[in-house]
Amino acid sequence: MEEFSKLVEIVEILRSPNGCPWDREQTLESILENIIEEAYEVVNAISEGNFEKIKEETGDLILQGVFISQIAKEIGKFSIEEVLKELNRKIIHRHPHVFNNENLPNNTDEILKIWENKKKETNNILNEIPKNFPTLLYIYKIIQKAKRKNLLLITEDHLIDEVKKKISNLDVSNNKSLVELAEAILTLLAYRNTRMEIEIREKFLETAKKIIKEEGKTSP
Repeated sequence: MEEFSKLVEIVEILRSPNGCPWDREQTLESILENIIEEAYEVVNAISEGNFEKIKEETGDLILQGVFISQIAKEIGKFSIEEVLKELNRKIIHRHPHVFNNENLPNNTDEILKIWENKKKETNNILNEIPKNFPTLLYIYKIIQKAKRKNLLLITEDHLIDEVKKKISNLDVSNNKSLVELAEAILTLLAYRNTRMEIEIREKFLETAKKIIKEEGKTSP
């Protein structure tokens, strides 16, 4: 694509000796916050249903991938071409029912199991999920992955009992007690395939509008 090639060229110029001092100074470590911020801005734009913002923020997120690849290229690790080549290979490999004419089920749950089998396996499921994930997403991913692989040693009834137990023993003056209840509830929500990162944020925004006073306004 012509525009994508142009973006790659622009980033290369920005990182060149005659480019932008700020862009030249950046490292993989220094742009970590930018990557997280841009990803969340895409999520926020999608949540708002604002397609102009979705378009803009998606562009910013793509820029981060190109920027990472340019830094890696400069230190002799990989190029954007290698990134795209590996991405294409991985997508095709994980979709044999589409690209290899394999007679596989179209059921989503079965396809997810196939994806898991196609991924590189590790000895511990906890090592498969990046520990830097946001907490709610981290819990959700671990529970759902363990559920798909039939590795969970608990049932939904067990999780419900745990929530009830934590509520009955709750000491609201004790933060540890509150955390234990929150963890039990979040684990149950993850088991039920609840999109916690989105749904809890939306619910909190409703609450925030009620409990936080706008600047310049007096309380009723």
